[in-house]
Amino acid sequence: MPNISWKPEYMLNHPVVDREHKKLFEIAAEAFRPVAPELRKKKIRDTIINLNEYMTMHFEHEESFMRIIEYPLIHEHQMIHQIIIQNMKTMLNSLAGISIKEFEKDLAFFIESSLVNHILFEDKKIHKWFETKEGPRHVIKWSPKYLTGQKDIDEEHQFLFTIANEAFSTADTPNKKQKLKETVAKLHHYLRLNFEHEESFMQEIAYPDFQTHRQKHEKTLAEMDTFISKLPSMDAATAELELAIFIEKWLILHIIYEDIKIQKFVDSAASVDFINLEEL
Repeated sequence: MPNISWKPEYMLNHPVVDREHKKLFEIAAEAFRPVAPELRKKKIRDTIINLNEYMTMHFEHEESFMRIIEYPLIHEHQMIHQIIIQNMKTMLNSLAGISIKEFEKDLAFFIESSLVNHILFEDKKIHKWFETKEGPRHVIKWSPKYLTGQKDIDEEHQFLFTIANEAFSTADTPNKKQKLKETVAKLHHYLRLNFEHEESFMQEIAYPDFQTHRQKHEKTLAEMDTFISKLPSMDAATAELELAIFIEKWLILHIIYEDIKIQKFVDSAASVDFINLEEL
């Protein structure tokens, strides 16, 4: 059985990324654990599916980190991520046509080339660059592509970006951990208000995915509560790194993938109304 185990030399000294890398090794090792022969193929298939799901999530977090630190080779790195995910899908599709022994050999090679080598050669490039970066370590930039078309909500989103950047502007000040905690609490407060305003607007326009969107708001706030509760046990550097990734998930990705859907619904409803008026 291949030795699929985490090693100290894989450490990047990034608490979130290192934790997720370790988890990937744990999932991959499951494919090689002893099981009854008749259950072997199912065991391997389930492990590959789990590995694919977790690796996809990990890559999203890693790409969030690269965007926030303004990593210059992010597009090349993203392409490598896409190739790895595609190779995993191809490998899974091949499971039905080859023997278990052959598949285990292919899987071991995939883990070595796409997990170990990716960490040692590609991921380490990011963190070497980050360690030597001059100027602000993390940057949460507002972009016109985040506009939803609702003036009040857009202004609130821009204010949330301002607060988010306060967390990183205090990074090198005395008592930075306390200031970081205060900024996160402020961000939580204003994010809750923004969610309340969004939910009122969705109800006004009878947005069909209101309940799903509301549940995502609740999940985001719960995750922020958990993060705040863990802050006292984190050192300042760890807290800053974790916050950088979570802000992209809480704020940027939520705006891009969820809030803009609301405006698309508004635009489509307006288009229908216009057509009906023309028909009259």
